Amino acid sequence: MGKRLDIIGDKYVRLTVIEEIDAQVVQITGRATSMRHFLCRCDCGNEKQVSMSALRSGLTRSCGCLRREVSRENASVVKWTEEKVIETLRAAYIEMDLGGEPMSRIMFNTRRRVAMSMYAQLRLGWLDMCRLAGLPSPKKERHRQPKLTDEEMLKLLREQYESTGSKHLSKLIRPSSSLYAHRFGSWIRALELAGITTTRNKKSSP
Repeated sequence: MGKRLDIIGDKYVRLTVIEEIDAQVVQITGRATSMRHFLCRCDCGNEKQVSMSALRSGLTRSCGCLRREVSRENASVVKWTEEKVIETLRAAYIEMDLGGEPMSRIMFNTRRRVAMSMYAQLRLGWLDMCRLAGLPSPKKERHRQPKLTDEEMLKLLREQYESTGSKHLSKLIRPSSSLYAHRFGSWIRALELAGITTTRNKKSSP
């Protein structure tokens, strides 16, 4: 078993670790887990019990005074302009030193404790704001293809049949055979409407 990490005397932002207290059992993904807890003294003089994981991850950085101060600062901001949002996002990204990796909204909120007014005033989603600031996108953008008409789908089906033949067509077809079945009632019905005759739909014919 590895040596237990000693963090007595260490300081995490505004919290200085005074002593370790009894471990507390918490529920994590439905499982009871024992977590180490410590008594900490904040720079403002208040004391607070904090788990080791919350201290080391930066989730808890004060007794609560830091959040209140930041909230007051954010509340005093009359208007969030695009320039201010870009500056704030870029500064947070540099502080986190993510090395080109995307910054999630949770990471940003935890780091900056920004007011919801920033999101509400600009009426932009998180992806849009990251794009605005020129930061790596948290998610791959999905380029949606325009919806095909019935005629376009049947034409595509005929073209792919001519290029691949009937064998394994249902596995190779794009859009998928399940989409054709959903649109036309069944895969066999789609083949019939496209004017394609296979062994399979020959057997189903009266």
